[in-house]
Amino acid sequence: MDILVGVTNQKLRITTNLKNLIAGSRQFIRFIFELSDEWDGLVTFAQFQQGENAYNVFLDDENAAYLPPEIGPGTCKMMLYGDNGTIIATTNYITFTLDENILIHDAQSTDISKSLYDQLIEMVSNVTSWADYNPEEIIASLDKKAEASDLESEVSRAQAAE
Repeated sequence: MDILVGVTNQKLRITTNLKNLIAGSRQFIRFIFELSDEWDGLVTFAQFQQGENAYNVFLDDENAAYLPPEIGPGTCKMMLYGDNGTIIATTNYITFTLDENILIHDAQSTDISKSLYDQLIEMVSNVTSWADYNPEEIIASLDKKAEASDLESEVSRAQAAE
């Protein structure tokens, strides 16, 4: 998710909608800074501040920085800083809000839905078990249709679990 930020002299201005940012992402919310000529030749970083904590992130070769994953729900301030040993440039700050995400990290799946762990194990098993088959066997297994009795038993199991 890219958020464009115009930077003219010492003024930051968001040019993308900042509504509906959700906390808990990593390497997902990226701020791209469109820098004016005054910033040429400066080593530049964005500073994200939340409460007593501040996180500095150098801009990459696209003048972009990801929101640090440590930034949680609530209000965050962001400013830009540049330095070349002689010149120091700073900007105003922009305040934005991140909503809480509702992911429950230790959620248990129902009897019908497999847990994420079981789903992952099944995917890995399927990939590794294909190595033991020749291409004709793989194609034959993909073309094979479920028998009506298999489908009926699965429907019965699902209804019983409800």
